[in-house]
Amino acid sequence: MGFTKDKIDQYHTQGFVRLDEPLFPEERFKSLEKLARTIVDRNTSNPHQVHVYELIKKYPDFLYYIFDKRVLGLVGQLIGPDIGLLSTTAFIKLPGTETHFKWHNDFYEDMHFEDISKIDTTALLIAIDPSNEETGCLKFIPGSHKRIRRKYNQPNREDPAYINGIRPSNHGLDDSEVDLTNGVVSVDLPRGFCSFHDIFSVHSSEPNKATYERILLNIQFFNTNIADLNLSEEAIKYLQMVSKKKIHLQGKDPLKTCFYSMIKGG
Repeated sequence: MGFTKDKIDQYHTQGFVRLDEPLFPEERFKSLEKLARTIVDRNTSNPHQVHVYELIKKYPDFLYYIFDKRVLGLVGQLIGPDIGLLSTTAFIKLPGTETHFKWHNDFYEDMHFEDISKIDTTALLIAIDPSNEETGCLKFIPGSHKRIRRKYNQPNREDPAYINGIRPSNHGLDDSEVDLTNGVVSVDLPRGFCSFHDIFSVHSSEPNKATYERILLNIQFFNTNIADLNLSEEAIKYLQMVSKKKIHLQGKDPLKTCFYSMIKGG
């Protein structure tokens, strides 16, 4: 299993790529699916609940699937062999709800933007359920992953999601930041398939119009070998300060950007 050169080139040129085969063998996927269903059952009492954050902290068994040679091999092809775990989230779209997301990318922080934007990142999406036009798959703007600061609209404070403490779906990029010159690509993921995208890639999704829920698992990674990027001392201190949620999975981490390590002796 692995990406071809053309697929790797697509990722770096367009900012996203789909693996054209299931990520895991069926039996292994079924065990991940069971865990994902447990997560959903415990976190969907609120109809506006669309994200479940920090899966590793709440469900440690989830790390078993991340620390898999298939996963790390694919990530390594895209961002290099030195890999840290940035975040783990479940995206849940219940059927018959209006949950949608306007154009946005996965990096909202303004702090040390110029420095942090130098770091190679990737987000793995695993489809527990089919993610397609009917269920509200992700749509990407090709080439939008260039590291530039973007302006966001302020959220609608009357949105029920905002009132319930969840990032509202209408919170997105200002219209002036959305350039559709290169078109829009919908990434269809059958059950058990996956895609990767740069966290700076601009994407959106529509409501789930199907009769069943749509679950995507989002696992974000970053290249930990950043000593040669000439980051400012302030940015390095910031990365180290927020390292408590990060896990070093493979390779080198010379600046200690990860608080935890899965590497023997690390």
